[in-house]
Amino acid sequence: MLSCTAVAAVAAPVASADMPLGYSIAASLPAGAGVDALALQSNGALWAMNEATDTVSLYGSIALNSLGSPPIAPNVEGVQFSKDGKTAWAVSSSRNYVSVVSLATYAVSKKIIVGSEPVAIRASADGKTLYTANSGASSVSVIDSASGKVTATIAVGKMPYDIALSPNGKTLYAVNYLDGTMSVIDTVKKAVTATVAVGRGPYSVAPLANGKAVYVANERSGTVSVVNPLKNTVTATITVGAAPQRIAAAPNSLRVYVPNSAGRSISVIDTALNQVSGTVGLDEQPAAVLVMPSNRTVWIANREARSIVPLTVP
Repeated sequence: MLSCTAVAAVAAPVASADMPLGYSIAASLPAGAGVDALALQSNGALWAMNEATDTVSLYGSIALNSLGSPPIAPNVEGVQFSKDGKTAWAVSSSRNYVSVVSLATYAVSKKIIVGSEPVAIRASADGKTLYTANSGASSVSVIDSASGKVTATIAVGKMPYDIALSPNGKTLYAVNYLDGTMSVIDTVKKAVTATVAVGRGPYSVAPLANGKAVYVANERSGTVSVVNPLKNTVTATITVGAAPQRIAAAPNSLRVYVPNSAGRSISVIDTALNQVSGTVGLDEQPAAVLVMPSNRTVWIANREARSIVPLTVP
């Protein structure tokens, strides 16, 4: 068991003068090298994936104290949690497996071999099924979490970089970086039912919780594609900053937050208008964002600064 030790906050990233009214940034917390993904446990603990150090930085729900940096998977790119709060599943992009991790001890109990270079993982709402995006194999692996066995391998577009489930769990979206598409997968049939052309270099995907739209961040285009999930067509293309990466939608579906890595900013999209309603400028390169259940705090992972920072929003 890891002990809980306090973490000293460091200076807040400097925000640009055009920060939207009501937004503010607090002091950052240190993370590891290559921090480029965030996840939230049901108990409120925040996880930051440090891809370059093969560790995760854990922050407790009380005062965000550090819980340590356990080595759960080499080149860890993403993590999901079981419904009972006892297990985590983490993908190792360099070793082609999923680590099964005890949340009591942070020890790895099993390694599930999947396709080449898995870079994203998602769990069904009941935790019975896992999905991995295998960027090197241009496929998605479907895993029975109880047995740890791969039950299906689904061919998608070239280099799937992210996956996300629809709110009802019936559809899995995979964005394919090299061919600028999004594969739409029927999770019952375990088959691709549609392919949607989006922007260049689609990096991440975020369906709204209300089921009305799916947002795709296109890193090489500097845009976000808005997809109608009923028709599987692009209904809007929104210009954001340079090199948008791991985006996130607010739980209330009112906003989508876009970390522009090369643009050193966060674009805030109003989902009712599908327009950028504000831009938060940063001194660092944001790689990922995570919106807390309150909809009032957005955590930002800054790869270059090896830190995470909270953004308060109105």
